[in-house]
Amino acid sequence: RTVLVEMAKGLLRPLVHRLRRVRRPMRPARAAAWWNPDGYRAWRLAPWLTHGGLNFVLTTREQRLLASMALSRKTALIPHFVEDPPPPKPVARPARQRKAVILAGFIFDAKGHRMMVEAMPLLPDVEVTFVGGSTVGTAPVDGVSGLTRLAGELGVLDRLQVTGYLPEEEYQGHLMKADLAVCPFGPRKAASGSLSSLIAAGCPVVASDIPLIREYNDLVPDAIATFSPYTPEALAGAVRGLLDRPRTEAAAGLEELRGGLSIHGIYDRHLV
Repeated sequence: RTVLVEMAKGLLRPLVHRLRRVRRPMRPARAAAWWNPDGYRAWRLAPWLTHGGLNFVLTTREQRLLASMALSRKTALIPHFVEDPPPPKPVARPARQRKAVILAGFIFDAKGHRMMVEAMPLLPDVEVTFVGGSTVGTAPVDGVSGLTRLAGELGVLDRLQVTGYLPEEEYQGHLMKADLAVCPFGPRKAASGSLSSLIAAGCPVVASDIPLIREYNDLVPDAIATFSPYTPEALAGAVRGLLDRPRTEAAAGLEELRGGLSIHGIYDRHLV
């Protein structure tokens, strides 16, 4: 029994020492978690954030959150990259009575798909496509059932399409042909790969007025149109305003934004 106890002590001793080292820096983080809505999630990462060699964050908001919790001593701010644009080729946009509006990427609450459905009764001349699904696969799954049910209740189901997960070429085709993309992100949305894909494709975007979008517009003023407050009525008004403008005009700032966030430049910033 004595031998087993000593062996156990030997195995546990490194863990005890590590816990003693992280205890002090975790105290301010624990206190901040009480008043910061995102604090608890960051506090759970405190041991790794404190002892990592360097932590990368995507937005100033994330950087400020960690600073408020005394966890930002080894933090580098590097934005999300934008991939290279698809190879140029003619894109046929068939004449249609209704405008084509899309929401791109996986379907989950923070992306704001429900907000778009609620705005559709105010946009009778718009067809909406959710270009993506709830998960990787060939068809929509359970996550979209509530959205289609709501669309049926609002009488707009005939103008709503959900593609499910698509091969890359088909996905890009929807981005290139759309008249407008909508990103009605929730307030805690911190990054978006689908937004980067829209910027790469040069598809005009209207988004909620959240810190993530403000940081893009700080880089290139008015590159992304925004709506506020976070209501279906405000979203519908912003969509109408963008659809009244030529597509090239509505997307005017995206090329400069794409250049500033190119994957090549962001890659180099990770190497510095």
